[in-house]
Amino acid sequence: TLPAHERVRMLVDNRALHARNDALDKGRNEMFRVTTSEGIEIDGWAMYPKDFDPAKKWPVVFHVYNEPWAQTVLDSWAVPHHLFHRWLTQQGYVVMSLDARGTPAPRGRAWRKALFQNIGIKSSHDWSLAVDALCAQHDWMDRARLSIWGWSGGGAMTLNMLFRYPGLFRAGMAVAP
Repeated sequence: TLPAHERVRMLVDNRALHARNDALDKGRNEMFRVTTSEGIEIDGWAMYPKDFDPAKKWPVVFHVYNEPWAQTVLDSWAVPHHLFHRWLTQQGYVVMSLDARGTPAPRGRAWRKALFQNIGIKSSHDWSLAVDALCAQHDWMDRARLSIWGWSGGGAMTLNMLFRYPGLFRAGMAVAP
C-alpha cells in the first residue's frame, strides 16, 4: 500500500527456488576484455564447468545477440538464459558471450553507431576477430568444438557468423532469426 510501501500479499514466493539455485555446485564465472587484431576491445563473460582444468581441451558454446537493442555482457548473472547456460557448464561446456561494437554498452558514440547500415556485417567481423584472439590466448579452447547460438537478433547473428565465417564454428543454433 502507498504511501507506507507495505506489502499487502505475496503473489509468488521464490525463496525455495533461490535456495535450490544457491545450492548448485557451480563453476567459476568471469568478466573479461579481449583485444582484436584491429585493436578493438571487446567485453565478454565466461562460465566454466566446476571441474574446469585449463590443461585439457574444452568445447565452447558462445551466446550471441549483438544488435543495437541489448547487451549480453552485463555485470549480472541474472541475465536471460542463465539457467540454460549453467546447465551447459554442467554438461562439460564452457559458455561465453561477447558484446562487439554497436551494443548499448557505455563505450561512446562511435561504438554505439558502428552498426549503422552495417548490422550483421561489422558485428560478425568483430566477433570473428574476438573469437580468434580468445583461441590464441587460451590453449584450452578446442577450435574443433566451438559453437554459437542466439535468439532473435542473436539468431540472425548466428547465421551471419556461420555463413560469413564458415570455418570458425562447428555448429550453430539460430532461434527465431
